[in-house]
Parts: sequence; structure tokens; C-alpha cells
Amino acid sequence: MKKLSVADFFCGAGGFSEGFRQKGFDVVFALDNWKPACDTHELNHPKCKHANMNILELNTPEKIDEIVPDTDILIGSPPCVAFSGSNKAGKADKSLGIR
Repeated sequence: MKKLSVADFFCGAGGFSEGFRQKGFDVVFALDNWKPACDTHELNHPKCKHANMNILELNTPEKIDEIVPDTDILIGSPPCVAFSGSNKAGKADKSLGIR
């Protein structure tokens, strides 16, 4: 049986990807806007295609097709600092985690 392929947006160091890998999925693509996270993910998942970029740059179907391979599953775990309960003042810019 063919393994289902996974694309991981907001990949960080690769914890979410690793969980999917351990359950038998094939992680084929990872994207994060923070270079140290992409570098770490690449060490943890060297066969995966990586993109160190702002997800908002994927703003057309053509751009998505150019960068993101066809996959069966899309996972994402955006940074939650701005949405956290510790953000009592509610002043954190909610878009910072995706830039």
C-alpha cells in the first residue's frame, strides 16, 4: 500500500512531521518563515523538500503549484503566541506568526 504524502506548513523543527512519519506517512514538503526552524526540520527530515518563506507569498494557484508538491494531507501548526492565554492585554499582532 502506498504511503500517504504530507505537506507541513509552519513546520518548526518538525515535531508534527515526526509524529506523522512515525505513523507511516511520507512527509514530502515543509514550510516555515524562520530559517533556524527550516534548518532544523531539514536535519530531522532530510528527504523532505523545504521552503523557508512567508506563507503569504503563496498567493496564487500558480505560485502554490510551483512550490508545493501534490500531497494527500496538509498539516499546519501556526505559532500561537498572539492567541495564547498569556497574552492578557490582547495586543500581540496576530499576523506575526505567519510572516
